Amino acid sequence: MEGRGNELNEYRIGVEALDRPEGYSTSEDSSVRSRIYELRQKLDRFYSEEAPHAELRIELNKGTHSVRFVRGRPRAGARLVGDRRVFKMVGAGVLAGVLIAFAVLSLGLRWRPLPAQPGWTPEMEAIWRPFLDRGTPIMISFETRLFVQLAEGVYARDGEVNEMGQVESSQALMKMQRLFATPKLYENRYYNDFGSTQAVFLIARQLSARKPEIHLALSVDLTWNDIHGNHLILLGKADTDPQIRHFLAGTEFRQEGQRIRVVHPRQGEPSEYTVITEPLGSPNWVEKYAVITVVPGPDPSKRVLILTATGSEIPWAAASYLTTPASAKNLVDHLRLPSGRLPDFYQVLVRAEFRGRQPTRTAYVTHRVLSPGAAGK
Repeated sequence: MEGRGNELNEYRIGVEALDRPEGYSTSEDSSVRSRIYELRQKLDRFYSEEAPHAELRIELNKGTHSVRFVRGRPRAGARLVGDRRVFKMVGAGVLAGVLIAFAVLSLGLRWRPLPAQPGWTPEMEAIWRPFLDRGTPIMISFETRLFVQLAEGVYARDGEVNEMGQVESSQALMKMQRLFATPKLYENRYYNDFGSTQAVFLIARQLSARKPEIHLALSVDLTWNDIHGNHLILLGKADTDPQIRHFLAGTEFRQEGQRIRVVHPRQGEPSEYTVITEPLGSPNWVEKYAVITVVPGPDPSKRVLILTATGSEIPWAAASYLTTPASAKNLVDHLRLPSGRLPDFYQVLVRAEFRGRQPTRTAYVTHRVLSPGAAGK
């Protein structure tokens, strides 16, 4: 409004509006880009659907960070409806169940305590003790998959695209946009992988009686204050979640697509662990891997637990491994130091076997003890 719009840029908005620290990396933190895109889409939708006759419009042009005020004839707002028989199947089936499950979760509301899962054994205490201190809440952050809205009730997804800034690079989505003659593609993040849904439930059920201050947030909505003010539990993949990618940057086990890469393999240890599907004679059996990581947060008094995996269902198996007394004992037996205590920071690689999408067995593979400064390098 003062005519200094050209001074606005992604970094300045991040620092002055979203409380990012001085020197933060805009390439690793896409929160400004996501919010700018959301604002642009919401303005377009507002004037096309709710205020089509507005005499004054606020516009945020693509490629800019400043708004402009436009007076003139309003644009016509048309609601597009295509042939849904073909494209409803793209997203409707998977969306139906999770819309109910995450209607409350996606609001970021405080989790109501559930009956505690039986089995607060000494091993369970040892694993979860760093997250149970009084005065520090727990924030569980989970990924949602990006769908774009093509028309009323019609959604589509490209499995290789999880940010709106990547949509225009998708030939499939661009083809569908032309097919539906859709002027704008709107972001829709109501879908979540069922493995993360199960993991959130298992972890919250285990901790809620001992830790009533548990909050939930979509990973795209996680703020700098959330990261600094809470113990974090992050569910997702390093190649689609920049926060997970940041915290795993200096660690030993890295999730890269359908494999877990070992940065410094020990003698006789493979350099990577990859997905195994449908072994001979056992149709639909699948073997996948997950990495359980505990690292310090930006505030050294806080902890970050990360469950990342080679498949969307694996967080379920990893969370079960951490909340089942027998597997917790197995984990502690492997992690325990000569002094008898557990390391403060570590990574554990586990293998999960599935039949269909149901985890049938989760087993320890190997682990690394991490130094306090290993993560985030």
